[in-house]
Amino acid sequence: MMPDAALLDLMHHLTWQPPAIVGAPPVAAGSSAFEQSYDAFIDQSERELTGWIERGHALRTLLWRAAHEEQPWFTFRDANMLVDLYEKNIRSELRDVEKINKQIHRARKGMSPADQIAYSKRQRRLTDIGQRFLANGKEFALFLRALRAELDPETRGGPTFDNADDLEAYLLGAVA
Repeated sequence: MMPDAALLDLMHHLTWQPPAIVGAPPVAAGSSAFEQSYDAFIDQSERELTGWIERGHALRTLLWRAAHEEQPWFTFRDANMLVDLYEKNIRSELRDVEKINKQIHRARKGMSPADQIAYSKRQRRLTDIGQRFLANGKEFALFLRALRAELDPETRGGPTFDNADDLEAYLLGAVA
């Protein structure tokens, strides 16, 4: 059985989303108090995302070691379930990021040129958070696939590739 702390950290990692994606405050321009609050919100999201990425790397090490123990607490069945769950979640999160980007573009249209400049900076930061989150989420999903293949040689079948770009496109196509 998986150690309790590791299981909790893994479940948190698999279900976490940056606050900027989940609960971005409504768009408002012209209020310096709101803008400061919004910038602090984005700063916090960036810090939390960085911590999530670091915990993900630690989890990879933990899971890889567990898969190679003589009596692993992490089984093929566990890996298979995590791959399916995580890939489903990452597709949902991709849709969330796309919705936020559309909301940002709509909100920007009604702003003055001066407000658009400040808003564009925040938009780039939010977009960066979403892109980093999704890129790391896809990497984690690919790690889970590799772990599953390590646990069960039967899952190693499939097409072969002579070109690394073709392999990457194939793997990411299955995730996204």
